[in-house]
Amino acid sequence: MKQALWGNRILIAVGTLTVLSGIATAFGGMQEMLALWNISQFTYPLAIAKIFGGALLIWSRTRTLGTLFTTAYFGGAIAIHVAFQAWDFMLGMALLTMALLWAGFFLREEFR
Repeated sequence: MKQALWGNRILIAVGTLTVLSGIATAFGGMQEMLALWNISQFTYPLAIAKIFGGALLIWSRTRTLGTLFTTAYFGGAIAIHVAFQAWDFMLGMALLTMALLWAGFFLREEFR
C-alpha cells in the first residue's frame, strides 16, 4: 500500500515537471537547440505534446495512458539526441525522467 502511494507521488511529480517543462518550451526554452537541428518549426507541437502527457500523468484515471504517452514523447527526444549525437544535459534529463516515470508506474501497479 505504501509503495503504491509513493508510485502515485512520483507520477504526479513527473507529470507536474513535464507540464512546467512544456510551458517553458512554448515560451522559447528550447529555441536554440531546435534551431540548431533545423526543427524549430515544431516548437509548439512539441510543447503541446509535453503538456498533454504531463496532464495525463497528473489525473489519476489516465496515469497509465499518460505513462505510455510520455514514454513515447521522451523516447522520441532520446532518439533525436542520439541521431544528432548530442550527448548533453537534456539527454540525461530525458533518460532520468523516463526512469522515474517507469519506477513510479511499477510501484503504483505492483500491489493493486
